[in-house]
Amino acid sequence: MSDWINLSYANVATTSPAAHKASMDWSDALARGGAAEFDGDAEKNGMMPLRRAAARLLSCGVKDICVGSSATELLCSVAWAVSPQ
Repeated sequence: MSDWINLSYANVATTSPAAHKASMDWSDALARGGAAEFDGDAEKNGMMPLRRAAARLLSCGVKDICVGSSATELLCSVAWAVSPQ
């Protein structure tokens, strides 16, 4: 089963080692330095390994993958992007 990643039930499924490491690195940096050391570039760079892994898994370009630390924030971003004028 180590060759497969379960995309359904992502909020309760096991996490890949790469995603776990990225998440822990982000959490540790935030705990040590707070927002003073965690700006937009740090967030973007922290998520890049996850974007690259997802792109490989789905056989698409990294530019086609959006990741985030909060499903609520991602859904709000989509809502703002497609909101009627």
